[in-house]
Formats: sequence, structure tokens, C-alpha cells
Amino acid sequence: MITVVLPPIIAECLRRGFLKPLSSGILGELTQPTARALYRLLDGHRHTLHAPSERLQEFKVGLLEWGRKARILNLSPDKIRRVLDPAHDELLRAHYLASVTYHGRGQNQSVHYVFEREVVALDPLLLSRLTGRGIVPKVAKSLMESLGVDTVRERLDEVERLIAGKKVPGPGFFVSFIRSPDDYRPPPARQQVAVRTQVAAPPRLLDAEADPDQAARERFASLSAIERAQETVRSLRVVYGNRLDAGEYRKLGDVLEMEALDATLLRTEAARALTMGTCDNQVALLRVQLAAFS
Repeated sequence: MITVVLPPIIAECLRRGFLKPLSSGILGELTQPTARALYRLLDGHRHTLHAPSERLQEFKVGLLEWGRKARILNLSPDKIRRVLDPAHDELLRAHYLASVTYHGRGQNQSVHYVFEREVVALDPLLLSRLTGRGIVPKVAKSLMESLGVDTVRERLDEVERLIAGKKVPGPGFFVSFIRSPDDYRPPPARQQVAVRTQVAAPPRLLDAEADPDQAARERFASLSAIERAQETVRSLRVVYGNRLDAGEYRKLGDVLEMEALDATLLRTEAARALTMGTCDNQVALLRVQLAAFS
């Protein structure tokens, strides 16, 4: 057992749910510790206390002030820029930053950041549903980032209702439908959708706490042990990738088929690890669990 003592202010933030997950995808592309630290610092400054749900597309700060916040020991302007420039290069290559420019001279310099795109907190369960339809993870993530998680979920639900009882199409059909659903909706259906949206909008407050993934969870619970094992291994492959080798995934499937490990718990832990960027730690714990089975 490991006990970690957190500063009171951080503990209180956790109790109140003040969490801001970072993108594990971007963190995975950054190799330098300075770049990873600068990414965390920049991402924190994109939000304001007055409008925490909004994200700044540009950010400008004095160079000396920025050096202090980045905890650079030597605060001469040239030294600060030498420390920051390699980190800037990585963040530009990762497409987190669109541009970085310096303004002014000497100690009056400032640095101007322009962010390239919004980073969406991906839904691991939705990602698993998309890849289960044959959509490659890169395309699935792109759909969620460009359209939004809620929109992709709603359109996936709609297309699954549309093909219920019919021959299952290939992944290209699902991608095309999610991107342009009106191309596949008959005219009467479009009118019904519009009317239903107008009528259902007012009572939205009554079902605000409805779980959009409840149906998926119920479907998972209704599967046989072998089916749950197969789906869990597929989901964990999407999250953990090559952190586990083929033999370890096979062993995991065998253990899950015997129901020696809780499949639902493993999926929940994987989702949390993906959101928090702790996949390496979670894989290490999973290996310990697997080692207990011969």
C-alpha cells in the first residue's frame, strides 16, 4: 500500500471535482520534460476563472514573468528563450501551437502564443464503440475532436438504430454517416427529427442527469463471459496499445473468460488512465495482476 499526502488546497479541489484532464495524445507526442511542463503550463493558462468552460485561442505574456512561472532559474531574456525554444518546437510539431512570436527587446520582451486547435477530452467508451465498428482509432479520435463527443455519440446511436436487423455495413459507412447524416436520412425523417427536437427541448432539464452510455453498459452486462472478455481486450488494446504484447493480451483474455478479473473495473480503470494520462502506471498494475495467474 502506498499513501500519498496531498497539500490541503489540492485535496479540496479534488473533493469538489475541480479537475482538468490533459490530452494524453499530445503528452505522448512530447519527448522533452521541458515541453511537457510547458504544455501543462500553457493549457492551464488557456482557461480563466470567470469563464472556465471557454478556452483562449491566443495568449500573450511578458517574457520575464513567463520565465518565473516556468521556474527557469536564470531569468536573463536570452537564457529564457534558449530554454523555451526547443519546447516550442515540439509543441508546434504536435500541432498544439500554431505559432510562437516574440515582441519587444531586452527585459521588455513578450511572447505571443496562438493555439492551433481545440483539444477534446475523448470518451474511451465511445472510442471503443467506434473501433468496434472497424473504424481505426486515429479516424475515431479525429471525428470526436472535429464534431464533438456528444454529436458523434448521438449520430452513432442513430446509425445503429438505422441498421438494426440489417446486414452490418463496413466502417466507411459509419464514418460517412457520422460526418454527413442528412445524406442518409429520408425527407420525412428529417422533418420528424426537427419536430421532435423542438418538442423535447423544454423538458431537457428533467433528464439532465441521464447517462448517455447506459444502454452500452447494459448491453455489455448482457454479454456472455467470453464476449465480455473479447470486448474488454479490444477496448484495452485501443487504450494501452503496444504497452502490452500479444501474449499478455491473450493471457488477459483467458483470465477474463474465467471471470478471475472484473472486466467492468478494468474498462473503468483504462478510461480513467486515458483521461488522466496514466496509462503506463495502469499497465504496470495490470501486469502485477496477471502475474498472479499461471
